[in-house]
Amino acid sequence: IVKRINIKENILFEFTKFLNTIIDPYNTKDKAYMIGWNSKFDSDFLHQLFSTSKVNYGNYFHHMPVDIQNLFVYKSMFKNKKPDNFKLETIAKFLGIKVNHDKFHDAEYDIDITNKIYLKIK
Repeated sequence: IVKRINIKENILFEFTKFLNTIIDPYNTKDKAYMIGWNSKFDSDFLHQLFSTSKVNYGNYFHHMPVDIQNLFVYKSMFKNKKPDNFKLETIAKFLGIKVNHDKFHDAEYDIDITNKIYLKIK
């Protein structure tokens, strides 16, 4: 357990070191937005990671994530045609975005597909 905690502390230290190069943690207007597909999951994960230390999540991020999945649901809820589910791959295909099934869950690929979905529904 001690080793696991040290790994988490090291990850958070390196992450905040990087964040400090792009965000002023003491400037309330200089914060990043958590934007993604089902971004509450990622936001909750980071909140948990930050809560294990004295580093405040709010020093770097706005507290409310921007969720493209929820935006899709909102934009499509009054339309007659509905997708089978709200998974990233399903929605991409539903919107006619060409996908490679084998690449899903690769962070960069998921970001690219999420951005393509956003551009189609904005």
